[in-house]
Amino acid sequence: MGTKPKEGEEPDQMKKIILHYRNRALADRIAADSNDKIYITYGAAHIRGVVDLLKEKDSSWKIESVTWARPIDTPEKLEGEL
Repeated sequence: MGTKPKEGEEPDQMKKIILHYRNRALADRIAADSNDKIYITYGAAHIRGVVDLLKEKDSSWKIESVTWARPIDTPEKLEGEL
């Protein structure tokens, strides 16, 4: 994100704020869902925070599985080049 930190603010403070805001918004949306099972695709930086927030609401929340995927891949002809 191209936002400059304010004077005296940690350079990553804005990222932390955005991360926590998104985590809370997602956790609230998941908790409000009426389905027994749901599938979520979300960034790796969010997993621990979202699960922790869900467990605060209901301790029975758990991760069934995690699969890492690269959503965008480079063309083979560019492999190893900058």
